[in-house]
Amino acid sequence: MRVCRLLAMLILVGGLTMAQPIPVPTQIVQLKEYLGHAWMEELVSYPLGTDLEKAPALKVTDAAGKAVPFQVHQGRIYFLVTLPADGELTYTIQPQANASPPIEGARALPEIDGDAVMLDSGAIALRVQALFPRYPAAGVSASEVPGPLQGVRLGTGPWIGKSWLDAPLKVIAAKTTVTAHGPLFAEAMVDYTFEGGKHYTFTARVIARQSTAIIDETMDLNPGGAYKLLTYKDDVERSTWEWWAQDDTDHLGVETRRGHPANAVFSFYDGLEPNQCRWRGSQASQPRKGVDAQGKPWTAWGNYETEAYAPLTYELNEEFNRLTGWWVNSFADYSQYFAILREGDAAKPVISFTTGRPSRNINPTLVTPPQPWVKMVTATNDLRICTTTQKDLQVVAPICLGSREWLLTIEPQAALHPKGDPRMPAAFMTILKYGRYPLDKIKDWAFDWPEPKDAWPRLFCLAGDLVGMQARVGAASKPMQDHWMMSPIYKPGGTTEQEAKFAIETLGRVVKSSLGDDGFSGVNWFRISLDTIRMIPVWEAAMATPDLDPKTRARIKAYGAFIAHRIWDEDYWPEKEANLGWGSINMGTLACTGRVMAAMGMAGHPRFAAWTARSKAYLEGNLRPLISEDGAGISCPSYLGASLEPILYMALALKYGGDFDAFKDDPRLRKYGQFMIDILTPPDPRSPMGGPAEGLPMGAKLDPNAKNRVNMWPLGHTSRTQTTGILDILALGYAGVNNPLAGALRTMSARMDNPAGGAFVPAAMLCNRATPPAEPDLRSRWYPGYGAILRDGRPRETWFAYRQTKYAVDHFQYDQGAFSLFAKGAPLMLDWGSMYSPSTDQVVYHNRVGWDFQEGPLKPCPGNGKDGCFYKGMTYFEHTHEPWTSKAEFFGPGMAPQDAFGTIQRYASLPAGDYLQGRSEIQTLSIEPHLPDTAAAKKGDPNQLVHTTPANFAWERRVLFAKTLGEAGPVYFLIRDDFQDACPPPTASFWVMATDLKLEGNRARATGQFGVDMEFYIAQPVKPVLSAWQFEHKNWGGERQLCLRVSQPDGKPFLTVLYPRRPDEPMPTFTSLADGDGVKVALPGITDYAFLTPRTVNYRAGNIAFTGTAGYLRVTPNSAIAMLSDAGSVMLNGTILRSGAAASLAHDGKRLTVQTNGPTQTLTFSGRYPHRKIRLDGKPVRSTLRKGILTIVIPAGEHTLILE
Repeated sequence: MRVCRLLAMLILVGGLTMAQPIPVPTQIVQLKEYLGHAWMEELVSYPLGTDLEKAPALKVTDAAGKAVPFQVHQGRIYFLVTLPADGELTYTIQPQANASPPIEGARALPEIDGDAVMLDSGAIALRVQALFPRYPAAGVSASEVPGPLQGVRLGTGPWIGKSWLDAPLKVIAAKTTVTAHGPLFAEAMVDYTFEGGKHYTFTARVIARQSTAIIDETMDLNPGGAYKLLTYKDDVERSTWEWWAQDDTDHLGVETRRGHPANAVFSFYDGLEPNQCRWRGSQASQPRKGVDAQGKPWTAWGNYETEAYAPLTYELNEEFNRLTGWWVNSFADYSQYFAILREGDAAKPVISFTTGRPSRNINPTLVTPPQPWVKMVTATNDLRICTTTQKDLQVVAPICLGSREWLLTIEPQAALHPKGDPRMPAAFMTILKYGRYPLDKIKDWAFDWPEPKDAWPRLFCLAGDLVGMQARVGAASKPMQDHWMMSPIYKPGGTTEQEAKFAIETLGRVVKSSLGDDGFSGVNWFRISLDTIRMIPVWEAAMATPDLDPKTRARIKAYGAFIAHRIWDEDYWPEKEANLGWGSINMGTLACTGRVMAAMGMAGHPRFAAWTARSKAYLEGNLRPLISEDGAGISCPSYLGASLEPILYMALALKYGGDFDAFKDDPRLRKYGQFMIDILTPPDPRSPMGGPAEGLPMGAKLDPNAKNRVNMWPLGHTSRTQTTGILDILALGYAGVNNPLAGALRTMSARMDNPAGGAFVPAAMLCNRATPPAEPDLRSRWYPGYGAILRDGRPRETWFAYRQTKYAVDHFQYDQGAFSLFAKGAPLMLDWGSMYSPSTDQVVYHNRVGWDFQEGPLKPCPGNGKDGCFYKGMTYFEHTHEPWTSKAEFFGPGMAPQDAFGTIQRYASLPAGDYLQGRSEIQTLSIEPHLPDTAAAKKGDPNQLVHTTPANFAWERRVLFAKTLGEAGPVYFLIRDDFQDACPPPTASFWVMATDLKLEGNRARATGQFGVDMEFYIAQPVKPVLSAWQFEHKNWGGERQLCLRVSQPDGKPFLTVLYPRRPDEPMPTFTSLADGDGVKVALPGITDYAFLTPRTVNYRAGNIAFTGTAGYLRVTPNSAIAMLSDAGSVMLNGTILRSGAAASLAHDGKRLTVQTNGPTQTLTFSGRYPHRKIRLDGKPVRSTLRKGILTIVIPAGEHTLILE
């Protein structure tokens, strides 16, 4: 907004003699408004020219020649301006011999008031301690030294409050300096010197006519050397998410007044006696800390845009609230502003505390974190709002290390909005005015610049290829073209007028809401990230539009510049060194993506080169933690849209305009493309092509002839039948780089009905319709970073998705070792696709084992939060009866969250069957509540107390998948659970999408909702306790499932057969074998012998035998198949095969076919076997025959060996 220049003025001096030019230094300041926003009473400053800085006095006039008040401070000249929307101000600065008399009007001045200096703006006054005695060389206790702030008042009202120091270091000296004397602002600095040369500096500033004081503090006491400031070597490290924890993780357990050893304590009780507070944040932990205007508990997560009210009773010594130094996350009792007042005494003012500029809030971390896995102990310099039983309201300000800026506002009670009024109060507006969008910062942003030719669009295509982008969008489906964020100029028939209207309204709404009184989204970095990612493509489409009206274009250009500058501003996203805590893993990615997209879009902008230079590092810093080496993403399927989809935006923007192609250079992205294909389910009858995006509602009539789409695995916080645009984006990135992969991605996106959404950018802009479709490589795969996908590849596919890993951690639930199953083409056993509504986190809602299920008749609550109430010490949860409980693995002291997770330790996949074995080492169990009719059994506060109990056992889960080699053959699973060392009573849950569930002995039968039923047979324990449960929800279309529970009092093995069948298929009979380590499955003409155990089992019956831990034999009248899922031996019709790894043997009476897929191994054949022709993958292979034993070495990989 600024144009500043020095002019050398020529003045003629003397009569008829030769005029000698005498240069008079003149500085002209021009301030122009580009955004259509009125700026009221803003303090702005400019560097003062050297000659003018040396002048004995200055005069400033406006464009009309009228004198303008100003103030010179530290080489800059300040003005207090009101800048009209689209207005312009011009100030001329010139030297003069003597100072002009003061200009009439309100002034901010310092004056001595006893032992203090009073900073008075006319609206607010502060008493800053000014006089200190000379302290002895050894120093004195900090408690003996006056604090920096000794009172605040409204206008000429009575003084309120005081302050003191509470620190373990002695004070050596203290000094106050008045650093600014007015007339526009007055400022004083108090500097405390502690032993060891340590300092705490408190600076307060008041501005003429304004009721807010700006408090800035720096400190380096660092008691005991317990703190350190974070440093990073480059932007890659600076943009990489790390495990963090706020420094008050126990704040809802035993609450204390403060959590750090050195503090400045500001008391605001004397002179005000506040009895009420108002604040805005996320949620109140207890109703006594916040209710809404109707008096209802203010505990709904995400209450950012309503206000909480609470009485101040001083019944406890506690941390009542804390003031964020940056953003309000989901933690309870955490506020953006906090206001106190004496309700019932209208003569007394309201005092509010708010954050200042986040870039000034530099928080140290702890040298020794509370847990070794925590890399960042964040928000250590947050202000704590505390109450004491001595009737005191204190703002406790840690002064250990770092810096902080906060705002103190005082106003009459009459200025408050009525309770329940949705408008933002003055306290919030101070955050915008002084913290986020002060005109003194915004004026230096560039809103107009020379435009390069043919520069736009450029993010997702070659620069200037408007025709190409229009063709891409034109080739997309109509629903994709109709995306709510699609720019009209890209759509078939779109006009310049439509584009102008859309861009002005869409971009303007974001800018105006950020600067206006509905501007919460203007201070929430997460929402700003989303806005930026959505808005920059809208902006570049408008910039690419020919023949825009110049005035409209200028406004659009300015809006885009504001959005770009804002996301690169350190008050929006402070550097990682500020140690503020980024939320979940995907949230930093969104900020980086916004920055990269803004940088790459702003062609020709003065900051283009600087921003672009940092962009590649942002991509690398996010690729590093978010995609594992095997290609798995770190998030649940839905949140891959929040983490990995934005990464792909960055990759595309850098591919087209940043001279870096991650699709060529990073092999993990290629593997990630296959991973995204694999986590798609088979076609789901609940989601017909062309149907609703959320699928058909529960109970809707299905069309048996419909062509159905595939969806994402409903895991973690994923909704049912959810799709994704990621495959299309990958297909665009791999076009011309890896066309087979791009074509496969295109094919699978089409099978998903070409999703029309796009997480943030319209999918039609990111689709690839040029690369020919290709058949995807669909097979079973193990992703160590996620789990395993087992599938049989039949037209009516059976698809088994299993999660167990220590890598993927973002937005999952208690779903380690859990599975989802499509059987014979139908959804049959699925994780709940309810996302957050309700969030089915608890172990009881997943297809896995949990421990110590405590259910039965509900017991009345003895009193919410009182002794005997489950929720004592937790965030308030409305209830009348005590919940049921279950236990699941959790991380205890000294453990990282991933330490509670398990891993898949063995995996094998063959055409005949798949096998995996997972293991979890369990040292701590959490106690989780659930209720009979709802999963919502506690509040969503991640910082609340978790009930835990110690444990010391291991859980191993094994899965054997017996596949069919023909469409009508049997397909089934053996699921085995073993427990090493003593554990609480385990229960295995099997959720089925069924209309009916019948239990009988050790069998259960579920009638499926979609034409496939499920037979259960429990081989272990011998006498299982079977029970049934059910749950349903109506969100996202709704789901209903019935649950078979298998329980036992001891930690003995579970071995369960899951046998899906269509109603017209024969009913199997089951018989336990080998003391329950195996099962005989008999059908007309087919008999299987399946085994699954951690110890080698030896079984023989007639001319078949099995020695091993996992596998099966299948015998028919004309053939036999044996599969070893691990090392062992099998005998079929007199042929004995021994293998060192997974192998299958098929015997059709004429030849033997052996298939392997794994490490190099040695096969031996004995007994009766053909060996006239021995071929490996169709070619002769070397073998050794000695004493009737044939030995063949099979190389690593997938191979077929035939003996004839």
